[in-house]
Amino acid sequence: MKRLIPWLVAAATFLTFIPALESLFVNWDDTANFLENPDFKNAGLGELRWMFSTFHLAHYQPVTWLTWGLDKALWGTNPFGYHLTNLVIHCATAAIFCLLCRRVLDRVMPESSDFHPYAAAWAALLFAVHPLRVEAVAWATERRELLSSFLFLSAAALYLRPRGRSHEAPKPGLHWVLVLGALAMLSNVRTVSLPLALLLLDYYPLGRLSATRPGADPGVWKEKAPFFLLAFGVGLIGLLAQATTSTLIPVAKAGFVSRAVQSCFGVGFYLWKSLAPFGLSNWYGDSYLEARAPVAVLGAAAAVFLTAGLAWRAKTGRGKALLACWLWYLVTLFPSLGIVKSGRQIVADRYSYLPCIAFALLAAAGLCKLRTLSREGHVRRWVFIGVAAGAVACLPLLSGLTWQQCRVWNDSVSLWSRAFAIDPRSVFIRTNFGIALLQARRFQEAVKAFETITEDAVDGMDPDSGRSFFSFIRFLSAMAHNNWGVDLMTRGRPVEAVPHFQKALFYNPESERGHFSLGLALLRSGRLDEAIPRFEAAVKASPDLLDGRLHLGEALALKGRRKDAEAQFRAVLRLAPDPMRAAKAREGLRRLGRVDR
Repeated sequence: MKRLIPWLVAAATFLTFIPALESLFVNWDDTANFLENPDFKNAGLGELRWMFSTFHLAHYQPVTWLTWGLDKALWGTNPFGYHLTNLVIHCATAAIFCLLCRRVLDRVMPESSDFHPYAAAWAALLFAVHPLRVEAVAWATERRELLSSFLFLSAAALYLRPRGRSHEAPKPGLHWVLVLGALAMLSNVRTVSLPLALLLLDYYPLGRLSATRPGADPGVWKEKAPFFLLAFGVGLIGLLAQATTSTLIPVAKAGFVSRAVQSCFGVGFYLWKSLAPFGLSNWYGDSYLEARAPVAVLGAAAAVFLTAGLAWRAKTGRGKALLACWLWYLVTLFPSLGIVKSGRQIVADRYSYLPCIAFALLAAAGLCKLRTLSREGHVRRWVFIGVAAGAVACLPLLSGLTWQQCRVWNDSVSLWSRAFAIDPRSVFIRTNFGIALLQARRFQEAVKAFETITEDAVDGMDPDSGRSFFSFIRFLSAMAHNNWGVDLMTRGRPVEAVPHFQKALFYNPESERGHFSLGLALLRSGRLDEAIPRFEAAVKASPDLLDGRLHLGEALALKGRRKDAEAQFRAVLRLAPDPMRAAKAREGLRRLGRVDR
């Protein structure tokens, strides 16, 4: 029965995340990766070379691209398959963590070994069904976090496999640990923390390093040399990917103080959300941090005082487990804290994936310790039963929250709607929310989202970036109004469409299509005198706009300007159009009583 426990953990995890399988691709990297990526359309050696050389969207992740290539071969562009693979990898990670947790407990707490399979299963579920895991699982693009973490933990579990005496060096099979580590780093550059994580395992539970004598076993450092070299090389490639795609933010634009504040906020944020996983979002920017500054103070205090206190306690021979878990959290979180700042996101739920397993493992060790104390009579039995019951009861609660959070990721509108509800001040969120509404043909709401973005959009931007951003917002506003007007026109409501086309031209006055659309709406509304100048402006801006010439000819004919109308119809024929437009031009000439020459 105990052999089945990791499989049962994986099955329970799968059931919790079933709503994620209903998700579509969202307008946050999914479209750019899978639907509009010209290099991801055809299988072959060319695509394989591209996967191992591309810095697409500022990431170097060839192994992740290989798994997406397999998805494409099996599923095409059906998002179900991509989400299914994500979920299977997450379930496998939960099972691996269950095994890893049991190996740690067996090594450090042999007195409660009969309870370890159940404690490890509880820890694995506590990690796997927590709402903080949803972003990594339900977002197709975040395959890199899942795959790299699975490989990372597989390497750690292999490193910890039983060796006999606790102080023996786990050298046999170390090359396989290196292989798994390399695959992890080539899936996601954030796993370059693996060498330090292995050293932490050497410190505790393997006991090959000591806080008082860190160099006691030179072999520990020698065998890690290939890992550090690999991490250094992959880290440089990752920085190059960020730099060449202009994602890396220089110190001149984000100084050391802001980076330190972001890092402190990150340390506190994941602790806070692990205990209270409410108000989760796919985007946490500067405005989110500003409204929650005390979390940065909490993070700074935890990073400094907790680390110092645990280190001092460990030197006295106590609290090694606490120190090891806390350092695991900091070490695996470090690449995501923002010291090397990339993009304007402050924190992200997905960054908690590897760091927070330390807390689940520590909680399982606490349950085992309490059970031992209960069996020895130091703690009343009902205390252990109550704590264990509470621990088990929290799992369905977390699963329910995770189920709901998966629904948030079902489509772009629900995703950005939740983000907007949590941080309505964020210009980034409002822009993407508006784009999602525009794509969903909810034009009125899209217009409202875009038109609420005013001068506050330049917060944190240099003047050039601010001007470019405003130009983009005006373009989106014009597109929203234009599409709204087109929708009204297709429903036979040209009078209502006119103000929207006018608004579109206000935001984008150089658009020949905007002039044409407004002219057509005015023509269909019977406002010929206003329609003709619009068609003329469209044709002047784009002489080969044949639809503009046809409708201009129509409007001129209705106003009795027969010669001018004839000139437009003949221009259409002269520009060698397709047969349909040629037929319309000849029909216009026929109505004017002219013969096609």
